[in-house]
Amino acid sequence: MRTLFTSFIVSAILTTACCTVRAQTLQLQAHTTFGWRGDGSIQAGPTPSGGDYYWLASNSGSGTGDNLNRGMAHNPLNNHLYIPFRTNSTSAPEGVHILDGTTGAEITPGLDISGITNGGTITLIKIDVADDGVIYAMNFGSAPGTKNTVYRWSDETSVATVAFAGNPAPTTSSQWGYTFDVRGAGPNTQILLTTSSTTPASGRVASLLTTADGTNFTARQLNTDAEPGSIGYYGAAAFGPGNTFWAKSLNNPLQYFSFDTNAGTATVLKLYDLNEFPATIGPFGVQLANNRVAGVDVSTPDSIMLFSFASTTGDMAFLSRTNAPTDNINRYGMGSVIFKGNMVYSLDCNNGVWALDIVSAAPPPSAPYISGPVLRYGPAGTNLPLASFVSGSPAPTIRWQVSHSISNTAFVDIPGATTPVLTLTNLQVSDEGLYHLVASNEWGVLTSVDAQVLVFPDTTGMITPLWSLAPGSRPYVTPDATSTPYQRALTYNALSNQVIIVSRTNTTSVSGLTINVINATTGADLYKLDKTDITGGSIILLAIAAADDGAIYACNQVNSASATTPLKIYRWANSGPGTVPALIFTNGPSDFFGTTRWGDTLAVRGSGINTELLLDDLSGTAAILKPTDATMLTWTSTVFTAFYGSGTIGRSLEFGLTNTIWQKKRSNRLLLASYEAALGIGLEQASYEAFSTNLGPVALNSSRQLLAGIEFATVQQPVNAVILPDMLVVYNVEDLANPRLIGRFPMPAGQTAARPNANSIAQVIFQGNRLYAVEGNNGIMGFTVPYPTLDITRIGSSSLLRWASAEPGYKLQATPALSGGWTNLPQTATNINSRYLVSDSTAEPMKFYRLKK
Repeated sequence: MRTLFTSFIVSAILTTACCTVRAQTLQLQAHTTFGWRGDGSIQAGPTPSGGDYYWLASNSGSGTGDNLNRGMAHNPLNNHLYIPFRTNSTSAPEGVHILDGTTGAEITPGLDISGITNGGTITLIKIDVADDGVIYAMNFGSAPGTKNTVYRWSDETSVATVAFAGNPAPTTSSQWGYTFDVRGAGPNTQILLTTSSTTPASGRVASLLTTADGTNFTARQLNTDAEPGSIGYYGAAAFGPGNTFWAKSLNNPLQYFSFDTNAGTATVLKLYDLNEFPATIGPFGVQLANNRVAGVDVSTPDSIMLFSFASTTGDMAFLSRTNAPTDNINRYGMGSVIFKGNMVYSLDCNNGVWALDIVSAAPPPSAPYISGPVLRYGPAGTNLPLASFVSGSPAPTIRWQVSHSISNTAFVDIPGATTPVLTLTNLQVSDEGLYHLVASNEWGVLTSVDAQVLVFPDTTGMITPLWSLAPGSRPYVTPDATSTPYQRALTYNALSNQVIIVSRTNTTSVSGLTINVINATTGADLYKLDKTDITGGSIILLAIAAADDGAIYACNQVNSASATTPLKIYRWANSGPGTVPALIFTNGPSDFFGTTRWGDTLAVRGSGINTELLLDDLSGTAAILKPTDATMLTWTSTVFTAFYGSGTIGRSLEFGLTNTIWQKKRSNRLLLASYEAALGIGLEQASYEAFSTNLGPVALNSSRQLLAGIEFATVQQPVNAVILPDMLVVYNVEDLANPRLIGRFPMPAGQTAARPNANSIAQVIFQGNRLYAVEGNNGIMGFTVPYPTLDITRIGSSSLLRWASAEPGYKLQATPALSGGWTNLPQTATNINSRYLVSDSTAEPMKFYRLKK
C-alpha cells in the first residue's frame, strides 16, 4: 500500500516575473437553476410536512429503518429524475415522484405504482433507468425468506409489471436491495445486484439479471473473492466496461471486479487504497465516457467528491469536493449518484437532492479536509493499515496521534507517522486504542474522527473454537425478531456433554417453544427436551441451567406476582429425550417476588438435596431456592437485597465462592456481593470498573482465573453505521482490577456488523474446560479452554519440565507419591520461546508433577 497520496493537489505552479499562474482542473459547483435557492439543492425535511416537497423526508430513524428516500434514477431520454417515497419503514411506496432534471420542479403525476405488490422488508427501495428509457425498481429483503422483486415500467405512463421475482443467488441466503445498477436496452438490458449480507457464507455474492425478450429476467449468481460484507452493505455497485463492475460497502474499500457468467464467478482486479478513495463514501456513480467517479462521503459534514481515473485498474485521482447544503444523519449511507454529461446529481438520504456542474477552474486555496480513518481490527502479529483521505491546498502536513486511555484524554504523537496511511506492524494488544490524525496548512488545522483499533490475540493453546451457529442457520437460531431476541439462554450439561438452548417463535404459546439439545463438541442437533405442561408467563420459558448431577432447571419470565402469571420453575431429572419436566416452584400474589420482573436470570450449583438456585430481579433483589427433601419437588425460597439495583434485562448472575454472587450488565461495573439469606441482606464486597463500558453479561472461571463476556458493538464514525460485530471477549483476571485481554471472537452474525439486540441480551457460561455463549439475534458459539500440557524430560538426576506460556499464573507442584501432599517447587519458571521451563533436581526414583492455578 502506498504511504502517500500524491494526487490530492492537482495544480501546478508557474512563476514569472509578474505573477503566479495556477493550472486549470475540474471543479464542482452548484447548478444554480436546480431548486429555488440557487445552490443546486432541493432539501429534505422531517415528515409529515417534509422538506421542499412533502415527500422529501429527513427522518433518520433510530435503527428501525426509516430513511424514507433511498434511491434515485435519471432518464436520459427526457431528463427526468425518479425518487421513491414511503411513509414508514415497511409500507408500500406512497409514490415514485418525478423531478425536472434542469429546474428540480415536480412533474405530476408520478409513476403508476398500482402494480407494486406489498412484498419485501421494504417494498420499493432502489430505482434505475435503462438506455431505452425503461424504468426498473427493486424491493429490499433477504432471500429465500423474501421474494426479491424487480419491477418494470416501459415508460412513465405505464403500469409496473414484475420483471423478476425470486432469489438472485439461489445457493445462498442473502440480503438484497441496497445496490442496483441497470445498463443496455431491450433484450440486451442487464441489472447488477450485490449482496448486503455480511456473513462469510453469503456476504460475498453478486447477481446479474439478464433478459432474452426485454421483459422477463433471470438471475445468474456470481461468487466473488471479496471479503464478506464488503460489496454492498450500505454501499453501491456500478457496471464497468464489458464484464466488469465496481462495488463497495460503507467503511470498506472500493473494489473493481471482472465477472464470468459461465463460471459464475467475479474476481477482484483492483482494491483501491483508502487514502485515494475514502471508505466513508457510500453511494457512488461512474461515468465511463469521461473516466469519472463521484460519491457521497457521509462523514461529517456530508459532501460529494469527484475523482478521475486514467484506466479502470489505475489509481483514482481526486479532483474536487463540495459540502452538502444540509448535514442530517444519513444513518445507512444510502442514496444515489448519477452523471449526466458535465453534471452530477446526488440523492443523499435525509438531506435531499443536489445538482452540481463539472467545470474547469483554478483550485482555490483551501483548509485541510479529512475523511476517515475508520475502525479496524485484526489478529495479533499481522500488519494493520489505518488510512485516511486528506486534501487541501497547499498540501497539509500530517501527524498521527494515539490514545490508549479509556477516558480518551491522552492523545500523543506517533513518531514518524506523517502520511495519510499509518500501518501498525506486528499488531499486539498493546496497540489497541483510539487513533486520529491532525492535518494543517496555512488555511487551518483539522483533527480527524477517532478510529478504534481492536486486536484479536493469539489464543493458541488457550481457547479453541469448536463450532458456531449463525442466525438463520437453524430454525431455532433466529436472525432478528424486531430486535427482541428469541434466544436468550443456554446451559451445558457436563454429564451428557450437551448444550441445551431455549428458543421460541412467540412469547406465550407453548407451540412456539423448543428446548433444543445439541452435541456440545460438534454442535450437531440431537433432539428436543419434553415440554409437557409448561404454561404461563410473560415469556413462557427463558432462563435455563444444569446442575452438577445433570438435572436441568428452567423458568418462565413474569412482570408481576399476580396469581394469573406466577413465576414457574421446572426441573428435568436429566436431559434425556423422554424426561418429562416437573413443576417444582410457583409463586402466588403473597410470595416474595413482589411486582417487579423476574426470570431473566437463573443460576444453579450443587447436586441433589444440596442444589441451590439463584435468581435476581430488576429492582435490586435476589433469591435463593433450596429443595426441602430428596424428592426434589418442593422448594423453599429466601430473599436478600442485592446491590446492583434496577437495570436492564440483559445481565448476568452467577454464584461465587461460598455465599457470594457476581452480577454484570452493560455500562455498569462487575459486582461481587455476599449475602446472608437468613437475614435477608446482601453486602457489596468489591466492584471492578476496568472493563469496557460495552461489556455486557459475563461468566467467570475462578479456578482458571478467566472471565468471558459479550462486548457489544458501538456506533462508530461516521455516526450513521455500525461497522463492528458484537464479540465474545476473554480476559485473564488474576488481578480483576487490571484484566488482561487474551481472546476476542466475533459473534457469528457476521464479520462486519452486529444485528440489533434490544436490551443487550446474552449469556456466557464456563463449565470445566468448556465455554459457550449465546447472544440475541447474533448467534451461538462453543469453545474448549484446554488445560496446559506439562512435558517432562529426564536428564540425569534432573527433570526438565515445560508448558506453554500463553496462559500464565500456574504453579508447578510435585509429590513423591500420589497419596502424599503436593508442594510448590521453589524454582522460578523461565519463559523461553513461549514456553515455561523449570529444571528440578531430585534423587527420588519416582516423582509426580502437576500444574495448579
